[in-house]
Amino acid sequence: MPELPRIPPAARLDRHTNTPLWRQLAADLRDRLDGGEFTEGFPGEVELGLQYSVSRHTVREALRQLRADGVISTGRGRRPGSPRSTRSSPSPRGSPTRCSPPWRPAGWCRRRWYAC
Repeated sequence: MPELPRIPPAARLDRHTNTPLWRQLAADLRDRLDGGEFTEGFPGEVELGLQYSVSRHTVREALRQLRADGVISTGRGRRPGSPRSTRSSPSPRGSPTRCSPPWRPAGWCRRRWYAC
């Protein structure tokens, strides 16, 4: 089966429709994520803006919508990415609610508050 030509990201957005660009961008990014295209990492705001030929504000609004839907997770100074899965196994240091050593009273322990 011949491989279909890849459509550049900027051509995927229809600028002559009533649908906002950020919504079209969010839908396209969701499709690309579902297709497993970002295995090496999710691009940042500036890179996405260059790929899609849109402003950074448009990219931010699309990422905000994806974050609200739980598709990606972002943080200050970090690139967007898929949300971290919750760990079902205990941490290697033991229970996160216990201090080490066990005689330590309740309070701050390794920059976290624990009720030991």
